[in-house]
Amino acid sequence: MPFEKDNQAALKHGAFAADVVDSETVERIFPDPTVAERYPVAALALADTFTRWAKLSEHINQVGVDQVAPTTLTYHQSLLRQLLALIGKFGLDPASDAALKRACWPTPRMNTTAACSLVMG
Repeated sequence: MPFEKDNQAALKHGAFAADVVDSETVERIFPDPTVAERYPVAALALADTFTRWAKLSEHINQVGVDQVAPTTLTYHQSLLRQLLALIGKFGLDPASDAALKRACWPTPRMNTTAACSLVMG
């Protein structure tokens, strides 16, 4: 019967599953564990967003973009925007990495040691 308990017929891509992130995903995204340890909620948010986006991407590639519901494509785009924003916050792309390092370059006028130790390691 299609409406019995534990029916899997509607499960398509897993992007809405409650348990999409595991520690392995976080370790893959943040090879330096100190980053995830310092900002655990943000690191989890990035890993969760990445995993949901990856699951949807895989589903779209498997079935074809013309076979995917418009709401799924909208959600996929939304996840990508969130993911790119989070990547920039962590300095995980070349531009944000350079901007963070530039901001932390010591100048005679300011003492940036404490703030920049987070960025520069």
